[in-house]
Amino acid sequence: MDAEISYLMHEFDKNDALDEQLFTTAIKAIDCKFPPGYQEFMREHNGGEGSILDGQWLVLWPVEELQKNNEMYNVPEFAPGLFLIGSNGGGLAFGINKSKETFIQVDMYAIADEEAEDIGTNFKEFLTSLTKFADGTDGYEE
Repeated sequence: MDAEISYLMHEFDKNDALDEQLFTTAIKAIDCKFPPGYQEFMREHNGGEGSILDGQWLVLWPVEELQKNNEMYNVPEFAPGLFLIGSNGGGLAFGINKSKETFIQVDMYAIADEEAEDIGTNFKEFLTSLTKFADGTDGYEE
């Protein structure tokens, strides 16, 4: 894993890797092309949860739960251009804009394509966006 991503996620409790065949089968069943870095991280750790550099809390859903969770939140019906990958453990969902192949955040109680906000083009940018503190600064310097 990239050293900067490791630094950003040093407080993140990572899951164990999923069997490679199960991982590949689950990923192939998903109608979404994932931005750089995410799929590699998930292959190695299959999600987890924790603070991102003392910023926001992040819950990355295991690969085998992604499809089920998207259906549970009615994403295919209300936001067909999005695919959710996790949350902040509260009311904010994180996901992928399928047409732009970017990371997004969206209110879990107002899930719609037009409500999604782009927050990164790759996994490192996504994680860095979660380090933002209430005053708009971050604790991470590249």
